[in-house]
Amino acid sequence: MNRTHCGIETEKKYLIRMPDPSLLAQIAGFTSSEIEQIYLADEKENETCRIRKRTKNGRTAYTKTKKTRISAMSAVEEESVISADECSRLSEKREKSSRPVLKKRLTFPYAGHLFEIDVYPFWKEVCVLEIELASEEEHIDFPPFLTVLADLTGDPRYSNASIAKSIPSLPQF
Repeated sequence: MNRTHCGIETEKKYLIRMPDPSLLAQIAGFTSSEIEQIYLADEKENETCRIRKRTKNGRTAYTKTKKTRISAMSAVEEESVISADECSRLSEKREKSSRPVLKKRLTFPYAGHLFEIDVYPFWKEVCVLEIELASEEEHIDFPPFLTVLADLTGDPRYSNASIAKSIPSLPQF
């Protein structure tokens, strides 16, 4: 069961206005999933380790991911598929000062990119958009139905590991 993927992930992160979910659901390739992720103790500087339970279309998958930050936009990511039992065992090693991060992830393709919108239960009017890129210089075309409020790329307050410890205040926009 332990399939492992390792590579460099380059992404931008934005605060956006909550889009109309019924509009998103009409996009070819749209998906929705429920995610619970837990950050594990013993992290090193510039490194996070998490386990994730993701349920999509009635199916649940479990992964363990270690990210080592190499710049504001890029990280080396090592991801392994794990079993439900292993996920349960690892959850006992949760960082004690954090809580599980619960979110709904909405994804859709647009202009050659996969747009991933994370909807958190504590924000009603805004959410976070992540877009993986081939390079840090790559240009992003945003769909006209999304309103970008702030670039959060590299702001550690809006990482999921930080959100697990405290909900950040929203920037002025």
